[in-house]
Amino acid sequence: MEQIYQKMWSDNLPKIKQGTIHIDQNITNPFDNRKGITLLIRFEPSVRLAMTSFLEKTKLIAPNQYSYPNSDLHITALSIFSCQANFKLHQIHLADYKNLISKALHTQKAFDINFKGITLSPTGIVAKGYDDSGILNEIRNNLRAVFKASALDNTIDQRYVLKAAHCTLLRFKAPLQATTKFVDFVEQHQDFSFGTTRVKQIDFVYNDWYMKAKNVELLASYSLEDS
Repeated sequence: MEQIYQKMWSDNLPKIKQGTIHIDQNITNPFDNRKGITLLIRFEPSVRLAMTSFLEKTKLIAPNQYSYPNSDLHITALSIFSCQANFKLHQIHLADYKNLISKALHTQKAFDINFKGITLSPTGIVAKGYDDSGILNEIRNNLRAVFKASALDNTIDQRYVLKAAHCTLLRFKAPLQATTKFVDFVEQHQDFSFGTTRVKQIDFVYNDWYMKAKNVELLASYSLEDS
């Protein structure tokens, strides 16, 4: 996992220094109707608080960017349908999806994810999560297997194969106003610790691209066996 995060950093920091960033113009687009269904992980309050405090600092040097609010912070366990225009729940038989997910998760154990440090993507700042137990990717692989063996439609891994335990904290929605200050800030906070969250539940949701709370509908919750 560290190799993934380091590659993201080394690939994207030079681009940001040059002012080359991907500006997401859909964040404030009221006509953006992309929706999908996702399995996600929420954080314990202490980790959410640390992330929110970090983002308050970023607003001082990058006030025109999109910082995720506390309510929207998450880890994507797996996207069952990546967000796409005009996707509606009535297009699928939801009960079949819930049953299949339950089958994949019913023997899974709770686990910890430690969030230490940040890295960069073309679109913003990402918190680095570490699952030393390997359970998160075991869960993902179990889900991939049961969906592959089923007749249920999905878009799992079509965008990219999800391996990391990251959380997007900030997205670029405008050009950086103070690139040097921004670069100095992320370099100074490269090893910033957000703490550890215990994952005891995975939520199944109908969501928009940004996981905005007002656009998220909880479909089911799956408890993991805590030791």
